[in-house]
Amino acid sequence: MRGAFHQRVPADSHTPKLVSGSFQEWLNELRWPQQEMPDIVLALGEAVSNACEHAYPVGLDGVISIRVECLAGPNGTRRLILTIADTGAWRDPPARIHDRRHGMAIMRATTDFMHLDGTAAGTRIKLISRPAQLVDH
Repeated sequence: MRGAFHQRVPADSHTPKLVSGSFQEWLNELRWPQQEMPDIVLALGEAVSNACEHAYPVGLDGVISIRVECLAGPNGTRRLILTIADTGAWRDPPARIHDRRHGMAIMRATTDFMHLDGTAAGTRIKLISRPAQLVDH
């Protein structure tokens, strides 16, 4: 089984898509079930998008740290533990838009566990996937 997925990425508008692509590649190498991938990829994408949009003021270069580990569970199942962290300070969007502000609800709906810890030193999101059986080849 391949080791942990770890990336430090810039907090910009292109990052969520790039991270999602490399995360999917890692999940394929890990033999994560295809039917289980969309939810966990979406959850990670939402966490990264939130950090890109809310952590750093416009014009300030920011970094997002992503770490994902695969842990063994009972009966041959596995879970992913995702940690997404930034060192920025939370910023609300400039205006409430009706199709926005669903990121945390999406993360909660697509994982078994979601916890957000925001401080003046940054924000850390922890996500735990639903249990899955790895695919045998």
